[in-house]
Amino acid sequence: MNKTRASILALVMMVAGTLLPGFATTQAAADIDVYTTPGTHTVNGRQWKTVCSKYSSTIERCRTEIWATQITLAKGRFTQTNGWAFNNLTYKPVKHSLWGSNPLANPGTWTEAGRQWKTECGTAVTGRDGCRSFIYSTVYTRSGSAYKAINQWTFNNIVRLTPGSANFGAAKPTTPTAGQTEALRLAKVYLADWPFSRSVLIEVLVEEEGVAKTDATWAADAAKVDWKAQVGKAAKALVADWGYSRLGLIDELVEWEGHNKADSIAAVDALKLDYNAQAKRAAQGYLEVEEGWTKAEMIDQLIYDRFTSAQAEYGATAVGL
Repeated sequence: MNKTRASILALVMMVAGTLLPGFATTQAAADIDVYTTPGTHTVNGRQWKTVCSKYSSTIERCRTEIWATQITLAKGRFTQTNGWAFNNLTYKPVKHSLWGSNPLANPGTWTEAGRQWKTECGTAVTGRDGCRSFIYSTVYTRSGSAYKAINQWTFNNIVRLTPGSANFGAAKPTTPTAGQTEALRLAKVYLADWPFSRSVLIEVLVEEEGVAKTDATWAADAAKVDWKAQVGKAAKALVADWGYSRLGLIDELVEWEGHNKADSIAAVDALKLDYNAQAKRAAQGYLEVEEGWTKAEMIDQLIYDRFTSAQAEYGATAVGL
């Protein structure tokens, strides 16, 4: 391996080791290309910062960071901080021949300093004139108050090529593996039973069925689900079983069901619920579970469930307390 290639891989691996899930795959949509335009930019309400420099005598590389919340693990303790987080590296377009056999611009897998890497080129995802590289790494995620480590392929960099200078061939459909086929079968079973979000479906397949994370992710995408429609279905299913406040239902959809917050708000508001009636239903539900409630206790419980004071008063009174 030449010195230039070794140095860039070392730099990329150092950065990738502390990424959060999602940071490396964050995409910006704007008239300005934040990945190759030096400076600090605000796109889609997010702050981006890009610095470009020479990778070699013929290739220029840009490093893009995004202002975000990062989770790190040090001495057995998780820490969550806000700051500039690595998003990806982008190599500006040059002829493919200038890359030679460098694995960043040629499809395949390799191991560097004990770390696994893979590159795909000329696919539907990368486009005919591009490559993307991924590193298998540990990332940290938070659900409620619990933190956990996840091992997964993490997107790291893009190589852009001069149009027409490479011929990787058309992306060929691949036959699903046995693991992917079984994961898809299980995904369809779960989806028939409940309107899962993508993230929770993957989590259920992994944790309840023992499916590999890569197969579960493939299955969730291969199922071709309208995830936005799932939010509306989940909201209707939840209120069919219990009385919810507006904020309580939104929290349930986002924090427990794993749906997008904006979609959850829209789905809840589309139901046009009578929240006085919902408070009454919740109060009735509590009385069916346990007897002996006082009016004050019921009001406190309903307020805890994020009903307004007036709605909680109505609900407690409506059930005869």
